[in-house]
Amino acid sequence: MHVSLTRFSLCFAFMNAVLWPAPSHAFDCTIPAGYYRVVDFGTGEAVQLRAKPSHSSMLMGTLDNDDIVFSDGTREQGSFLAWQRIRQNQVEGWVQASHLWRALPMTLAKTELPAAGYCGASSPPWGLRWDEHSVRMSLFPGKHEFAVQSVQSGMSPGSALVTGSAPETAMSFVYSDEICHGADNATVSWGSAYVVIRQGGVERLYKGCCNPLRTAFTNR
Repeated sequence: MHVSLTRFSLCFAFMNAVLWPAPSHAFDCTIPAGYYRVVDFGTGEAVQLRAKPSHSSMLMGTLDNDDIVFSDGTREQGSFLAWQRIRQNQVEGWVQASHLWRALPMTLAKTELPAAGYCGASSPPWGLRWDEHSVRMSLFPGKHEFAVQSVQSGMSPGSALVTGSAPETAMSFVYSDEICHGADNATVSWGSAYVVIRQGGVERLYKGCCNPLRTAFTNR
């Protein structure tokens, strides 16, 4: 979902007005779901993540400046502050909306795949990191590093197919830009992966959840 910069700016300013707060129903704000960058405005103090949209609710943790989080776009207007619901890995909570700036990742080859990211799962344990040059995958046991051969849009919107090669081994990596649920059914990330490793005539399939790395947002 996209909104114009002018509308988004007006909406942001209205909902975060401190001197003249207004009821949440007084202005219809559509906040886009997606990635957001945490901004501490140079104070050096960690941004608080609360269980509910209130300073009096339980403290879930803190966020550092430039952390990348995902938000479903849900906002709630308090008496003086607007709060926005975010998720970072397995932790979900509420942050003052003024500390969140929209962040769009750089992508690979005009696809929806962020320029750099990581995926993984615990059963079986594996991890994968990618960038425009290689896909590095750690398994139990062993590690592989595949040189990226091609990156292209997948069959469904928001998906991408990456192929890579290593000596006597080939890899196909399908990424989908969608909410991914872990083994315990917890919402853990925004992105899922299917990875196929072909070695010695044998194919192995791995499925897991993905998140972009901070470097994918460096120039945004």
